[in-house]
Amino acid sequence: MNLPEGIYKSLLNNLSEGVYIVDAGRRITFWNSGAAQISGLRSTEVIGKCCGPNVLKHIDTKGSVLCRRACPMEKTLKDGLPHFAEVYLHHKDGHQVPVILRTTPLFGEKKKIIGAVQIFTDNSSKIEAIQKIEKLEKIAYIDPLTGAANRRYTEISLDARLSEMKRYRWPFAVIFADIDNLKRVNDTYGHDVGDRVLSTVVRTFFKNVRSFDLVGRWGGEEFVIILTNIHE
Repeated sequence: MNLPEGIYKSLLNNLSEGVYIVDAGRRITFWNSGAAQISGLRSTEVIGKCCGPNVLKHIDTKGSVLCRRACPMEKTLKDGLPHFAEVYLHHKDGHQVPVILRTTPLFGEKKKIIGAVQIFTDNSSKIEAIQKIEKLEKIAYIDPLTGAANRRYTEISLDARLSEMKRYRWPFAVIFADIDNLKRVNDTYGHDVGDRVLSTVVRTFFKNVRSFDLVGRWGGEEFVIILTNIHE
């Protein structure tokens, strides 16, 4: 049984995902309510227009506009294959919305490509989850005052370097350092100044080691610096 076209449109408009259809010239012929909700663009603003950067702008993680070089919709119209991407959609209000999009070709007679359909979903919850995990990892391994590795992570790194030395004979060095008379600074000028001293010393360490070396706060004013790829 063939359902009327209006039924299909009604079903698509009830989806929370964004769905839009273009013809072979990339002109938008259908735009559902989910697409309007995610992008901020009403169907009357996009129907009949080309899905280019002036209407529907997709941006990759580096900030490059995909319409100029790697548009999934254009790829599908050219090769007749489905395409998938995780990108950012430029919302009508100006902010970026992370989306997952899937593009599928539409075929007419003799398997000629007559258009394509793209389904996109808001990916904000996944991005927020990743950011929360990164924040928790930072809390677990980074000293919040100085930005150096905390003692737990420093011990993990020491264990790893010792294992590498035993197994592969890879040498490394450990520098143990502390700040002289920090208690006197705290007693004389206050703990806020003492905290600034700690942070300044760690920034000095960071500027004088390589990117793959580790600066760890062992406790109080004591620090451990682990240097790899060195010899006597």
